[in-house]
Amino acid sequence: MHRKFTLLLLAVFFFSCGEEAPIPPKKMAEVLTDVMLLEGGNQVQYNFATLPDKVWQRDYAFVCKQHSIDTTEFKSAMNYLENHPEEFTKVLEDVITRLQKLEMKQNIPKP
Repeated sequence: MHRKFTLLLLAVFFFSCGEEAPIPPKKMAEVLTDVMLLEGGNQVQYNFATLPDKVWQRDYAFVCKQHSIDTTEFKSAMNYLENHPEEFTKVLEDVITRLQKLEMKQNIPKP
């Protein structure tokens, strides 16, 4: 799974396009938060097995649809961020904060 994500990042790196972020940073952080949740869920659901590309394509398309973007836009945005590491770092910091907030929300004891 990590290998596929790394390969995706490398592929995106080689297909660089314009200098403007295709997806605004805040929205990209929202999308990547859902991607991280999806990937974590798949690891648990499939017991860390290697999944066929068809499953990943379906799942990434689902996340993109939830955020009203297409997979081409997502790949382009990942490519942009790969070529702009300072911006990528900021987006990933936002993703980490969002995931931490979700985790805290889940750990709050209910009265």
